[in-house]
Amino acid sequence: MILSKGPRIVVFFITYRCNAHCIMCHIWEKQNNVREMNLPQIERLFRDHLFRNSLEIINLTGGEPTLLADLREIVKIVLNNCLNLKRIDIPTNGINTDLVIDKIEQIGALLFPYQKVKLTITVSLDGINSIYEKVRNVPDGFKKVERTIKALKELTELYSFLSLALNTVITKENYNHLEEILDFAQGLGLSLNFTLGAISEIGVESVWLKERFILGKDQKKEVVTFINNLQRNRLISHRYAMFVKNLLIEGKRILNCSFRQKKAVLIEPNGDAYLCGNFKRFLLGNITQDNFSNLWRKRRFSWTDWKICKNCESNCYI
Repeated sequence: MILSKGPRIVVFFITYRCNAHCIMCHIWEKQNNVREMNLPQIERLFRDHLFRNSLEIINLTGGEPTLLADLREIVKIVLNNCLNLKRIDIPTNGINTDLVIDKIEQIGALLFPYQKVKLTITVSLDGINSIYEKVRNVPDGFKKVERTIKALKELTELYSFLSLALNTVITKENYNHLEEILDFAQGLGLSLNFTLGAISEIGVESVWLKERFILGKDQKKEVVTFINNLQRNRLISHRYAMFVKNLLIEGKRILNCSFRQKKAVLIEPNGDAYLCGNFKRFLLGNITQDNFSNLWRKRRFSWTDWKICKNCESNCYI
């Protein structure tokens, strides 16, 4: 299958630097061994006419994206080159409050002339107090992230284009504490997403450490009960609830994803580009060695390659 139209969505791992040691992520263990693209290379990437005309959503992720000194400059490059951009998503662990707020304020200043472009900040919150610290392995981590969340919430009152949400990755360490996390989010008036810990070969490379976080059979049953309660109280969409429950009960995917629909691409810090957020078999090539248009159009994948999607547990980073 030849790829023609450009991607609407880019998941860009801008760095693998991280100040947390999460049980469901391999990034912090490999962060010192990954080369990062420089600004001229990133500029060349987003000047590509496929991005210029088609890109609508970009997820600038990591690692911890706020640790990258050039975060503001990367946002500026995207804004200057992508004419149809609608949304910038930045996930953060929120551990370093002053750094996170400084970076978001810098980006907020850039976005004032671009009123049509929205900025969504998602803070990872995988537990309250000791549960958070058990999952993220950061001393006093919950107090730090709580401070960041409250500071970001204040920023949303200043910037009309800024929205804030929380995300919880469900693991065997927090599966029976989800109600506590929900109560915390509701107390602040914030939306909370629940995602399963995906088994990925790219980025977080969780495939190598799934025994640290993957749910057991009985634990999955408890999570299904929790999701049923969310659904009954209209705190989760019916479609997404069925998606999560089907993965937990049947181990099969019932929703398509933007990667599978050829609408998204994932890019690693070194320039490796994939037509999938999880599986290395979907490597397009390296954008520092060839321009993106060539990689996007030349690479072919068979229907046999896509069969792996049926058991994919990822929320596709989107």
